[in-house]
Amino acid sequence: GADEILPVTGEPSNAWGGLGATLVDALDTLWLMNLRGQFEEAREWVSQHFKPAEANWNGSTFEMTIRYIGGLLAAYELSGDRLFVDKAKEVADRLLPAFNTPSGLAYTTVNLATGATSNPSWNGRMCVLSEFGTLGLEWRALARLTGDSTYRDKVDHIAAKMGAATTSGLLPTFFSATTGAATNSHVTYGARGDSY
Repeated sequence: GADEILPVTGEPSNAWGGLGATLVDALDTLWLMNLRGQFEEAREWVSQHFKPAEANWNGSTFEMTIRYIGGLLAAYELSGDRLFVDKAKEVADRLLPAFNTPSGLAYTTVNLATGATSNPSWNGRMCVLSEFGTLGLEWRALARLTGDSTYRDKVDHIAAKMGAATTSGLLPTFFSATTGAATNSHVTYGARGDSY
């Protein structure tokens, strides 16, 4: 149930909020490899121990979306087990404060327990294109599976803002959470622009 196992020492580490990051991210792999026993063990762990509201940790909106929401929804799509949709919804509901910016772009970090949000100093306190621009798949899938358009509306707003900001499809890496305007002109397929 630890987030990861350190490769040299074999010791558990909870660097991702203590929500079993590797376990959740690997659910679909367990299913695809026909490792049903291990899948059921992992499902039981998720059922009993995956509690986003108790994760007092400033985590990445992007990482929690792709690893937790994405991992759980992939497990649902393969297994049909609604537990995974319910747990993905728990994560998304705890991440919703990330979208409470004047522009509607998502803050980089959210504390799942408190709802506190921020854009850290390492990114100049700006919203990062590769992070907020990558949320669409999981949030739209969650809206479809729950029937709650709130999740789709959040990412559709971001997509509309980004579409209006370019005629070429290319966008710079940093944006203001307040205005939604670009704060630099650096366009790249590398870090901070790669996932969009």
